[in-house]
Amino acid sequence: MQKDVSVTVTPGVGITVDPTTPIALKKNQDTVEWKATTKDQQFTVVLPAGEPSVACSFQGSKWTCVAGPFTTGSAPRSLKYDITATNAPTLDPDLEIFP
Repeated sequence: MQKDVSVTVTPGVGITVDPTTPIALKKNQDTVEWKATTKDQQFTVVLPAGEPSVACSFQGSKWTCVAGPFTTGSAPRSLKYDITATNAPTLDPDLEIFP
């Protein structure tokens, strides 16, 4: 299943995401799609080493990044990642991955 995250970059101010709570992912099933809320706004999603690669591109005029599926052992885990963009401080929300 795909989990959607809306990303708003306000240059000179900051980055916000919706939902603001950690995204819950099922092991080996779910992917995450981060979508810009504004036209032509690019950002980068940085996952820790060992996590799935992130692919970003324009879909129409909206920047979109996709990663997953995510894995875990037999216990749930939290994963902190970064969203970066030009002229905005880095945001570091969480993903929660469940077996």
